[in-house]
Amino acid sequence: MATWVKGKTRVKAFATAASTAYLVGDLIAYPATQDNTIIVSTSTTDKQLGICLQAKAASDTTTDPILVEVAAEPFCEFECATTSLVATDVGGYFDLTDARTVNRGATANDAVVCTSFLSATLGRFMLNSFVGTHSETWP
Repeated sequence: MATWVKGKTRVKAFATAASTAYLVGDLIAYPATQDNTIIVSTSTTDKQLGICLQAKAASDTTTDPILVEVAAEPFCEFECATTSLVATDVGGYFDLTDARTVNRGATANDAVVCTSFLSATLGRFMLNSFVGTHSETWP
């Protein structure tokens, strides 16, 4: 489960995909298609949008919007579970295992950047959507 811990954020409503489960605390990614529905982050998503604040069951066939807390400035940090994080990982770019876990052993998509080591199973991160050459505008 991801939780914002530093920086200004704001809450926005985004259309969802039909028959897709969204859980509070899931990392949410920018739409992968032109229909502008948000997606639950996976191990292959590289441009994260924010953190889900509102659950939606997979049995829900609507595309009704849900609330997502998004960064309102580029250096917002969130805490998230991780796999075998070490102090020297600070500054490193990593992928996700799923919508709730950072995979410090994978770097193909560089979804997040580590800003602080808290323990082997918990770290602070920034969304890579706002770092470096990514040109996404703030939602």
